[in-house]
Amino acid sequence: MNKKAMINKFLLIIILVLAILFVLMAFQSKLFASMNSGSTKQICKQSVLAHDFTKFGKVAMDTEIKCPTQEIKIKTKNQEQAKYKLAKAMYDCWDQFARGEANLFGDKETIYCSICHIISFKHKNEGLEGFSEYLTTKKVPGGNGITYIDYLMNYDTPRAHEVAPETGDPISFEGDFLDTSKTYSTIFLYAKGDDNMKMIEEHFKGQTTAGKGGWIAVGVGAGGIALAVLGIVSNPVGWAIGIGAALFAIGTLVYDHFFNTDVEWSSFILFREYDVEQLKDLKCEVMPISQE
Repeated sequence: MNKKAMINKFLLIIILVLAILFVLMAFQSKLFASMNSGSTKQICKQSVLAHDFTKFGKVAMDTEIKCPTQEIKIKTKNQEQAKYKLAKAMYDCWDQFARGEANLFGDKETIYCSICHIISFKHKNEGLEGFSEYLTTKKVPGGNGITYIDYLMNYDTPRAHEVAPETGDPISFEGDFLDTSKTYSTIFLYAKGDDNMKMIEEHFKGQTTAGKGGWIAVGVGAGGIALAVLGIVSNPVGWAIGIGAALFAIGTLVYDHFFNTDVEWSSFILFREYDVEQLKDLKCEVMPISQE
């Protein structure tokens, strides 16, 4: 590359970075005002987008991810309503982490886990049948006809599926039955780096429903699913999320073109019995996020 071309490329980078900083500064006060008035999920989602946006390869301006664990108690005896609440919890967990597409925590290769929800039932002796079937047949509200199982597909960066091709095949509860006397959880799982993706693959392959309490990992998805840029709506919180998604898209474009460190990752949404010992099997490091 000749000297003139190098200078032009450098100037282009500077212009893009300055443009992004200008957008950030222009909307900063309204953005944080919207976050402060929003729900726990909306605050989490916005903080994830902001965290991703401030990561450019090895250059990082750390922002805290604010995603506290939420407790849900399902009080209804109605089977369909109970399954909807479980599916909605999985949807919210996956959605607030940008469906696994955000490039989190810089270039560190590790396994991160965030427990989005701890879920219990008021009626301990009822049992719940057909949750896996519910996920495969029911459609996400406002999702343009997409089912929960399709929406919750895991995300792979372009080469991740080549590294760990058997990661995330669906595993469901034996007989598709949930014991409502037990406590369950939704978990965001994020494996970064070849060795860690292979480790998660081996963990999934070694799981059986018998003796493990049963769990669901949503299956293999095609890599490179793009995050849609949300339209700006009149509601302040929706407006903030729209701006955040737009910034995320711009930041990803700049990152991929100029700063990509080629660290691959796979991310998943898990629904499983809440058991501390079983969670240790995932080999998770402490996720640097706010849990309060």
